[in-house]
Amino acid sequence: MKVYLNDGGNGDCLILATKNTSIMIDGGTASSYKSWNKILSRFSKIDAVFVTHIDNDHVNGLIRMLEEHSHPILKEVFFNGIEQLTSAKLLEENISQEESSALDTIISNFSKNVEGESDIGFSEGTSLSFILKALNYRINERFESGVITNTSVPDKFVIGDITIEIIGPTDECIAKIKRDWISVLSEYGLKMKGLHKKHSIAFEKYIESLKSDIDGEDICGSSCETIEQLSDVPFIDDGSLNNMSSISFLAEFNEKKVLFLADSDTKTITQWMDRNGYETLEVDAVKLPHHGSKHNYNRTLLERILCKRYLISTNGKKHSHPDLETLARIVRFSKKQPVDIYINHPIAHINESFKEKFSNYSCGSKILINEKEILI
Repeated sequence: MKVYLNDGGNGDCLILATKNTSIMIDGGTASSYKSWNKILSRFSKIDAVFVTHIDNDHVNGLIRMLEEHSHPILKEVFFNGIEQLTSAKLLEENISQEESSALDTIISNFSKNVEGESDIGFSEGTSLSFILKALNYRINERFESGVITNTSVPDKFVIGDITIEIIGPTDECIAKIKRDWISVLSEYGLKMKGLHKKHSIAFEKYIESLKSDIDGEDICGSSCETIEQLSDVPFIDDGSLNNMSSISFLAEFNEKKVLFLADSDTKTITQWMDRNGYETLEVDAVKLPHHGSKHNYNRTLLERILCKRYLISTNGKKHSHPDLETLARIVRFSKKQPVDIYINHPIAHINESFKEKFSNYSCGSKILINEKEILI
């Protein structure tokens, strides 16, 4: 089993592959598409695409791919889009000028410039939900086209020769998104009924706006600090609905296990472990949530999820991910040592001094840069 940490810019674009099965997870930023599409062209088919959540650095590359119609056969799509999250249906019929104007205002109010996305190159106002519908992809077909949560049936299923077990999101997170969206519509004099393309665009702009303020801070610690100082920084969990809505899962093949945690929060992961009776869980690799943010993986998870290999996808050009605090926690608190951190880009704030400090703390531990193909 191999994990491809493709160049997704500051986001995620992953492929999990065995000899017979390939699963794509997210598509990074739009500007990263030309890079990772070269890797995608190696595959004649993709057995499943997981779009973990609505966020520019996870979906814009996929939109670019779909609009250019340049990709292998996509056999299944797993995605909690507007239809799944609101239980409403996208329709082709026109809407009134009044409703159209109100939706334009919502789109404008929840839109903002995203660093690195000014030259995205696909049609302005494209919605992933709408383009998938237009291309006749049946989303979440195994779940009767409904929303995927950690209580969905089936919570465990097989794609080719890979077994998938859903970790998140929670029902509570999805219910809150739906309630809050209804409130937003109400503020603009709208009701949730049949969905036009503009509803989908407005909804995705709204979801993208649901990011925690902590991401806007200059939160990364200094490489001059010790491993103890960095790892002792108090943990604050990521409480953004956007990231909490991530589809995360455990993948298993031939007794090898990998956690794909998207941008999940620690509470969702811990609740899944508790509900399934995992006091501890031994895995062969963890794709760290939220690009190694210090707000998404804590000491408790390091002590309960037993692992020596940690994967990070980011170029570090936004929010200074991965946080040095996360790396320090891993080398200090991981129950399995030594540990290896695989990052798919050079990271400016991870200098040689910090890498040496990391390795000296736990003999044999390494931070590996520019790693894009990891054999599990």
